Amino acid sequence: MGTFMKFNKSVFTIGLLGFVVLSHQNCSMTQPSSIHDQTNGYSSTSAAALEAKAMKVIQTRCVSCHSAEIPSGGIGDINSLDALLYYRLVVPGEPALSDLYRVITEGQMPPGKPLSNVETKAIFDWIQEGFSDSPSGIKPPVTGPVVLEAKFASINTLILQPKCLGCHNGANPRGGVSFSNYNSTMNTVQAGRPDGSSLYTSTSMGRMPQGGARLTSAELAALSQWITAGALNN
Repeated sequence: MGTFMKFNKSVFTIGLLGFVVLSHQNCSMTQPSSIHDQTNGYSSTSAAALEAKAMKVIQTRCVSCHSAEIPSGGIGDINSLDALLYYRLVVPGEPALSDLYRVITEGQMPPGKPLSNVETKAIFDWIQEGFSDSPSGIKPPVTGPVVLEAKFASINTLILQPKCLGCHNGANPRGGVSFSNYNSTMNTVQAGRPDGSSLYTSTSMGRMPQGGARLTSAELAALSQWITAGALNN
């Protein structure tokens, strides 16, 4: 009789332990886990953090030349994910194939002011690990006609950057002349006097751009009007 009770007690104990283990396993299996809430292979929190770091770099180092007001190179919305995908500036998961990363590592952008290692890594990590395609497809950026105006922003985008910056930038200021920004450009300008401004006289006489097409009459008129009006940073 004693042996039988001991046997039943052992069976009961084993059964109870098994129930506890199974209950724990079932409970664990039904627990939601944010760790596996993935976007492009990484947790949504991680992807969001990578995007935030990269967009901070783009906002502080790229938007000044690639905005709606100054669409350098025809790219005026570099902080738009759709635009980055549309222009193939970013190929998700492939930094080496992404023009955004390539021009940064080659030192082409930003002109004369290369990104730090930390900033470059933020772009790399975002493209490699945190950038995902829009599930609804890429939407073409909305752009309007670009009109040359007698304003520095327009002149900088449509004349200085495409026709002058290749030889006169912060990294390679040929002849000591740089058009990297407004302040350096003003070293070639006398406000109110186009005839006393080497920027205007050298282009109107055809000496500049060297090796490139001469400025059109419309471009020269915009330069002259801008200088005559005070050469404002507008």
